[in-house]
Amino acid sequence: MLYLVECLELGFRTTPALVSAATLSLAATTRPLYWPLAILGAGMLVVKRGHTISRMNGTILLLPLALLLGWIGRQVVLSGYPLFPLSVGGFPVDWRMPTSAVHELNRFVTSWARSPGDDPNVVLASWHWFGPWLRSHKGDVDLVGPLLLLASIVPVLAGGRSAEDADRRRAWRTPMLMMTLPSLPLLVVWFFNAPDPRFAMALLWLPPIGLIAWALPADASGRGRIAYSSLACVLVVMLGLVAHKGVYRPIVSNQSGPLGTELVPIPP
Repeated sequence: MLYLVECLELGFRTTPALVSAATLSLAATTRPLYWPLAILGAGMLVVKRGHTISRMNGTILLLPLALLLGWIGRQVVLSGYPLFPLSVGGFPVDWRMPTSAVHELNRFVTSWARSPGDDPNVVLASWHWFGPWLRSHKGDVDLVGPLLLLASIVPVLAGGRSAEDADRRRAWRTPMLMMTLPSLPLLVVWFFNAPDPRFAMALLWLPPIGLIAWALPADASGRGRIAYSSLACVLVVMLGLVAHKGVYRPIVSNQSGPLGTELVPIPP
């Protein structure tokens, strides 16, 4: 997305355009939630390049299309469904998973993301999982970090702005919106479907990073001192969280049954 913003902000250039299309598509092959971003990004690059069909437009679209077709082929081989874990458009093959099995698998993933180890029938029956989920992620840098960055926008904007900053923010408003707005509906889908931060790290970080990059003053002295000082404090807190909890956190059963249920047995 940062390479995409560079193309929107500074004008079309081949290298960042291809890198943007490649990285977004590659991320989407492991996190299908990112496919809307990849398709939107490729379309925006083509529009920025020009409305006429050209060899460069074809080059930009070739890699995302190849990765998309490869991902669809992989899903068909694994499950019989081109958009698995969605149970639509199933191929008439003998290894296709029953629709009931797909739905049950999706229920289990959603339940595990909300409250690992608890009975899906209990977890999905109410919102009682939300309190334990919130407590279990209260020190998670991938949730706390973006929230702290969003909070730091207040002192950044309160520090005032010069005429140069006003002109720069006006010029960068469209790239900033293109970076932040598409992530918001996808975050809603993520939260209701499988609210585990590892499924949406990019979506969690992109909106605050885009807003901070747009709001920061060009001059770090004078009026900009408050803005950069608040951002430095946020970075110190995030480094402290990483040092305390680490970056790699394996997904394990909570072993406590926060909803008061029996733990689901996990096969060895």
